[in-house]
Amino acid sequence: MTTEVPELARRRYLDACIAGDYPAALLVCQALRQSGLTWSALVRSLLSPALWRVGDLWMYGKVTVAQEQRVTAITEAVIQTLLSDSPTPRANARVLLTGPEGEWHVLPSRMVALVLRQLGWDVLQLTPAIPPEDLLTLARTEHGHVAGISCSLPGNLVPAWQSITALRQAGFRVLAGGRAFVAYPGLAQSLGADAGAHDLLQAHEVLLEWVTQPAPGPRPPTLQRRWEGLESTWAATERIVADAGVLAVDIEGVALAGEVLRQDLTLMLTTAVAAALAQRAAILADHFAWYEDLLSVGGVDPGSAPALLRALSRVLPADADDIRDVIAEVVSRPRARQSPA
Repeated sequence: MTTEVPELARRRYLDACIAGDYPAALLVCQALRQSGLTWSALVRSLLSPALWRVGDLWMYGKVTVAQEQRVTAITEAVIQTLLSDSPTPRANARVLLTGPEGEWHVLPSRMVALVLRQLGWDVLQLTPAIPPEDLLTLARTEHGHVAGISCSLPGNLVPAWQSITALRQAGFRVLAGGRAFVAYPGLAQSLGADAGAHDLLQAHEVLLEWVTQPAPGPRPPTLQRRWEGLESTWAATERIVADAGVLAVDIEGVALAGEVLRQDLTLMLTTAVAAALAQRAAILADHFAWYEDLLSVGGVDPGSAPALLRALSRVLPADADDIRDVIAEVVSRPRARQSPA
């Protein structure tokens, strides 16, 4: 048995998916399986990386939303076909799956639900996610005690933490996955989850172990003291973004305006709050580097990125020192990331 996927196979699979060629994509996977590649290696070394790669390409404007969704749809179909003959242990147990409130990118969680159902799980899928207070109410009526949460964007880590908190209070063990968690080892546990999962099969294995254990019972929220210094900023997001937008244009001379400027500032602010909550400046630094590259690709001066952060820092509430510190650290860092080819 082998665990390596040749680079040529990776390219052929992704190219077939982007082109909408399901038979060609399936043929790549079947050939790899016939060569001795394990099912887990196929997921971990080909299918999951393909979804991440197309996500990168979309973020940099190199593929359309339609093409990204095509890759996901074909990968779903490939998984269904391959899993029909898979000897992977089946669960026959209940799992609740959700995501952060406000995250519209639900394709990854849909993929998780598909695989878990194929593996015998009774899946209650709540995506798009519901508010944490509603999640708490619903979870308390559930007869299961294991849950998974998927988060793709670092700017949604605060709502992810709020959903994790609600599930903990309802007596669930919580598994966190998705790109926003996988990118930062230990982040899932830092935000209150019981464990993190790198891929679908690891999630299945962890959840299988949990269902054999007693329910943990209701548990208190995490990070509440730290949140006290961030909550006023989170509540005032709309006002802060509006004020920062004025400063960015009038004082910093940023060549952005209207809805684009509002969306960019909002995502930058929510990511900064997440970085402060997790005490990981790298979360904002990575977003900042991506945004600089995105501006360059779009023909906009990348100097707009630090200008937006400076504008945000100036209009934060008085008790937002943790966020200001994160912003100051990120703005002072040298630029190191490049746009994907």
